[in-house]
Amino acid sequence: MFLTSDRPGTYGAHDLWVATRASSTEPWSTPVNLGAVINTPPRPLGEEQANDFRPSLSFDGTTLYFASAFRPGNMSFMFDIWATTRSKLPKSAEHEDRN
Repeated sequence: MFLTSDRPGTYGAHDLWVATRASSTEPWSTPVNLGAVINTPPRPLGEEQANDFRPSLSFDGTTLYFASAFRPGNMSFMFDIWATTRSKLPKSAEHEDRN
């Protein structure tokens, strides 16, 4: 599950985090920050901090879309839509057992 939070450990005002679980009957893990590659770096003290919001994962699980304000490269002063990709979705052990 991808989520937005301002919990301790953020790079800006709000960051993107991920929590996982082994199966739908297991509890969710403690959320982990997606890190500086995904989240906007902090801005200088006294400036409004960046917000990374509304994560949405593509159907095939390889592209994460999100909105970000104050990110270097933004075309507006509001939220622009960004995407990050991974080339391959790792197979779970449960999936491999069924093949």
